[in-house]
Amino acid sequence: MRIAPVGIVYNDSEKAFHFGCQFADITHGHPTGYLAAGTFATLISLIISGNSLVEAIENSILILKREFCYLLIIPAIVILQDQLQEIFWVSYMGLILFLRIGCLNLN
Repeated sequence: MRIAPVGIVYNDSEKAFHFGCQFADITHGHPTGYLAAGTFATLISLIISGNSLVEAIENSILILKREFCYLLIIPAIVILQDQLQEIFWVSYMGLILFLRIGCLNLN
């Protein structure tokens, strides 16, 4: 997304959200567009600041909830959170399988 640099430039998550929303509002005038962009900028800012992905998602949602229209995009964020957990689980199981195969003596 083209809003990601906002999260990189602003290491303060509140500013990342504010400017992410403001910049996205230029082309995405509906709250579902600019609030999603602001939340994504916040997510990037928090990850770069050292938060885990789960912490970053949770804190981004807390910042988002201060907005009047936040209910419009919460369902999408919940779906994203579920999908990320599934991706991490599959990746973790793949790593376990790789380590088990690596421990086998195939010679």
